[in-house]
Amino acid sequence: MRVVRFDRGHFWITFLAGVLLLTPAVTVSAAETTVRPVALHGQLAVVWADPQPAAGGTARTEALLIAADGRVRSIDLQRSTPQALAQLARLNGTPVLAEARVGQRGSLELQSLQPQPLASTGATRPPVRGHQQWANVLCRFSDMTDITPQPAEYVDNLMNGPEPSIADYWFDTSDGQIDTYGSTVWGWFDLPQPRSYYVTDTDFGPLIEYSRISEDCAGMADPFIDFNDYDGLNLLFNAELDGYARGGTFYYRFDGADRSFGTTWIPTWGYQTQYIMAHEMGHAFGLPHSSGPYDTPYDSMWDVMSLGGTCNPYHPQFGCIGADTIALHKVWLGWVPEERQFTFVAPQEATILLERLADPGPHGYLLARIPIQTSATHYYTVEVRRQVGYDRYVPGDAVLIHEVDEGRYDRPANVVDPDRNGNPNDDGAMWLPGETFRDARNDITIRVDSATATGFVVTIHAGDAFTRTWARTDRPIVEGVANRTWMWGPESFSGTIPETYFEASGSVRHVRYYDKSRMEITDVTGDPTETWYVTNGLLVVELTTGRMQMGDNLFDTRTPAQVNVAGDADDPLGPTYATFGALRNAPPLADGAPVVQRLARDGTVTTDPALAARGVTAAHRVQVPGIDHQVASPFWEFMHTSDVIWADGYGTAPLFPDPFYATGLPISEAYWAEVKVAGVYQDVLMQCFERRCLTYTPENPPGWQVEAGNVGQHYYAWRYAPVELEGALVFSSTRYGDSDIVLLRDGDTQPTPLTTSPAIDLTPDLSPDGRRIVFARVEGDVSNIWVMERDGSNQRQLTHGISAHEPVWSPDGTRIAFSGSVDHGLPDIWVMDADGSNLQVLTSNPYNDLNPDWSPDGARIVYSRDSLGGARLFIMDADGGNQQQLTYGGAWQIHPAWSPDGTTIVYAEANILSEIMGISVAGGQPWLIVSDGGYASEPDWSPDGDAIVYSSSSFGGTDVFIVSAEGGTPRNVTNSPANEAGPSWGRNVP
Repeated sequence: MRVVRFDRGHFWITFLAGVLLLTPAVTVSAAETTVRPVALHGQLAVVWADPQPAAGGTARTEALLIAADGRVRSIDLQRSTPQALAQLARLNGTPVLAEARVGQRGSLELQSLQPQPLASTGATRPPVRGHQQWANVLCRFSDMTDITPQPAEYVDNLMNGPEPSIADYWFDTSDGQIDTYGSTVWGWFDLPQPRSYYVTDTDFGPLIEYSRISEDCAGMADPFIDFNDYDGLNLLFNAELDGYARGGTFYYRFDGADRSFGTTWIPTWGYQTQYIMAHEMGHAFGLPHSSGPYDTPYDSMWDVMSLGGTCNPYHPQFGCIGADTIALHKVWLGWVPEERQFTFVAPQEATILLERLADPGPHGYLLARIPIQTSATHYYTVEVRRQVGYDRYVPGDAVLIHEVDEGRYDRPANVVDPDRNGNPNDDGAMWLPGETFRDARNDITIRVDSATATGFVVTIHAGDAFTRTWARTDRPIVEGVANRTWMWGPESFSGTIPETYFEASGSVRHVRYYDKSRMEITDVTGDPTETWYVTNGLLVVELTTGRMQMGDNLFDTRTPAQVNVAGDADDPLGPTYATFGALRNAPPLADGAPVVQRLARDGTVTTDPALAARGVTAAHRVQVPGIDHQVASPFWEFMHTSDVIWADGYGTAPLFPDPFYATGLPISEAYWAEVKVAGVYQDVLMQCFERRCLTYTPENPPGWQVEAGNVGQHYYAWRYAPVELEGALVFSSTRYGDSDIVLLRDGDTQPTPLTTSPAIDLTPDLSPDGRRIVFARVEGDVSNIWVMERDGSNQRQLTHGISAHEPVWSPDGTRIAFSGSVDHGLPDIWVMDADGSNLQVLTSNPYNDLNPDWSPDGARIVYSRDSLGGARLFIMDADGGNQQQLTYGGAWQIHPAWSPDGTTIVYAEANILSEIMGISVAGGQPWLIVSDGGYASEPDWSPDGDAIVYSSSSFGGTDVFIVSAEGGTPRNVTNSPANEAGPSWGRNVP
């Protein structure tokens, strides 16, 4: 027998890490990095690691993808796309095609993940059904052969005995869909090596060596069994592993077959408890965690894949017993027939009977799925739980609702718990007759009407203004009733998100992106039934001019988009939005004139008389202030098309209530261009309007000759382009709720939240080695200094009894300076060791001493002293001696930051507005770096000293900006209605 090996040094990049094996044709060294994605083939395996209950550990997800050559590569799941992560659980144990960028240390950042046909079946992973034969292999470490926690007979009884054995549990939970009776037990075997060989120490603590422990333990049973007869492996050990029990899939080669097996790796405490064994086997079947909407995957008693086990009553032999798994998981495993799944298509209302999951009756649905904003991966599920069978251990008889986001690969399903009290098992999470769940933002209601003997009757309504607008033209296409071009696309790829718009309520308007456009609601107080309540954004105007609109008269100036308006993205010849931007003032054709103009990418316009044979003419002239253009005849005809629409039912009507509703007014003439489409060049007529660019391809089939370009995709990529940083930023943000600490790395499009507590987390600072973050946490009226790992784990409080703010690391990472006060007194500058010990106060005077920062050599500290009449900057030695004033005059001089070369200090000078200033460490005249019309503050230096990051309110909310250290035009790092402030630029972020 042989188990595929992999290199641990490549595997453990982060606690949330994965592994990908490359095919022989794609070999990348660990030092190599690429920006362009590469295509990778391999066998995906995902392993979930669970700490011992009550031990206080953190769940981990470890994804493996194993190829024929045995090569292993690490995947950085924190930097993989949500679209790729959403496929992890579903594609677990199958061959996949991955597109990934090669990042730091050779780690892979997944861009996409697609199933590949299985060689043996020609299909993706089949449902888990029928007889499931498992081999239970019992192994003792060579230095612990005198320890046998349980006899083999105990394991056989746990697996195959009467209720509550594992076989009985899965037979009952699957409603007879699977049968694991007859699973065999082998061992105890003595491993050839001691525990330290299989569990090694790393920078992240002890970790098991998968290849070693799997090869040696499973290999012990190889002489006795034919692994072709088995569907899964339970590897049971006689001691602790690395603090975790694990379940997932792993790829083996033996007995003439190469294949994935559901596998568990179980320490002593894992097989003493039926619930834990069932939980890990659930992972081996491919199930992720589920949970409440809180910070832990272990809080929901509704699911064996969360906390779903009860110790009351405590089984005398097998301890805590597991409850069923949730309906979504049963659907994924193929245990719920299609006819018993109800998928809601908005907008409509439906009343249905839902049967209980455990021991259901023969009629009714077992699951209702309600898409959120027409998404295929973000939706609600509705199910019924009654206290029968193994569900006798659930909290009560009720309707249960989960909010599912498949992008949360570890626990996609969260119990809906509106009271937000931290407990998803109480009355707040149980829906009973007379109660209604409402999601006002998405116009979804779920009402429990009545109870039956074995279920509940519920009424579901969904259909927000966005969805109603989408459904009018595109629902008929989804359902095959109409055969024509999309006006929006099959679903929103963004969901509803807020964007800054100064004149909107709260300076925020709600938008939803589709392939073909962006829907937006600017005035939420308007009439939702009015035609213009939902509008299209003027996306083409912004892309062609480079002026991103933030308000009626507020713009963020960028460059026009060098993105192809139509055709293949890699076409080097097709016109771009920038091309059309240069032609906005081109004169119109005469009425009825043939359209024979040909446009090149560089903006050159030529006349091609042969194009007159196409029969396209100037059909309708639009003359309004700033616009004078003809609409080409195919587009004018398209704007007046009548066809099948949805309006609370199917009927025939004009597709658009106003000809220019979807497109806006023309901002260019129509031009022919030679465009590459699916790799083939052909003539395409193109015309840009305010909201969309339309194309006309005569060779296309009817219904698809006129199409809207993918301006929604193009604009979203332009607006939310990956950040170019050379390192990483941490800052505080309210975009995920209360103020949290977030991380934004080079190449990210959105920051990753690191803290999610209900407290207010502020002023983070990255350690010099890039591995830890220190920050201030405000709970009530108390503020303390906390520290955590860069991924948000291991959060721990450092200060007690001091109101502490604005922490900053010393250059060697051994000390932390901060501003703090005792007993509501005035704040002073303090220092402490990095573990919170050796606390010292450096200043003690009748002033407010704030905002400390270290010199690059760690010998001095600059800070702001707030006294009567304003704040000034001071410098002192790192022991508090030799305090000297640096700045004079002005209003409030705050938030100083010392340059990496030690020569300059930047700071914010606040008066009516606030500007970023610079001053020599030796003193003298300060100089202006940036004044952006907002309240600019909290500057920090780039690692090389060439740029400065800061926060500013120049666009209404507070965003993060970068500007050259010499001044100039700042650029947005963030552009969100949330408040984002206090950036720290990491110098050594792995």
